[in-house]
Amino acid sequence: MNNTQTAYAFGQLGSAHCKTASSVYPPKGMVICAVQFLADNIPTVMRTEYNDGTIATDQSMSFSTEAAAHSAAEARQAISDAAANHTHTLSSANAAIKKGMAVWSNTEYLGADKNANLPATIVEHVDGTSIRFNRPITGSSTTLSFSSNTGVGGEDATGVKYPKGIIVYGRWTEVKPQADADGGVICYFGK
Repeated sequence: MNNTQTAYAFGQLGSAHCKTASSVYPPKGMVICAVQFLADNIPTVMRTEYNDGTIATDQSMSFSTEAAAHSAAEARQAISDAAANHTHTLSSANAAIKKGMAVWSNTEYLGADKNANLPATIVEHVDGTSIRFNRPITGSSTTLSFSSNTGVGGEDATGVKYPKGIIVYGRWTEVKPQADADGGVICYFGK
């Protein structure tokens, strides 16, 4: 098939229905890429593929019942000056802060001006405690979050009740719904 929409549409790579409190696992080399809820349900397990120790669970790309995705940045550091300019002083040097990282302030995405379509605030240069951004940052003693490939502000899915009919997307290696004799869930497989 040349059309990826057809190749990866729901069910094309397989699916499984579960209405008991049993775990669903994808075939070897696949993940559960979507879960459709046939009735209101609170899954007890939604384990992400990133829960293998190679990536911090709070920096993974998919949420789970075990940890939040996109909840914490790779580095957090305060700036100690209040000048509204591009160059600031960090409260202390932090080797985890690198050129090209996106910047958040108290989990607010800096530069997310929807009307002007401004780009994110990015680290242009860092040397010890001196740091320069691609746009001005204002605020005295503001704690900033720095990330190269994840967002900030996500929460885990423990105890979340998903309503009937909703489909959630992610990359899980195990999903275990609550028992539900008249509904359950459908787990769709993907690569």
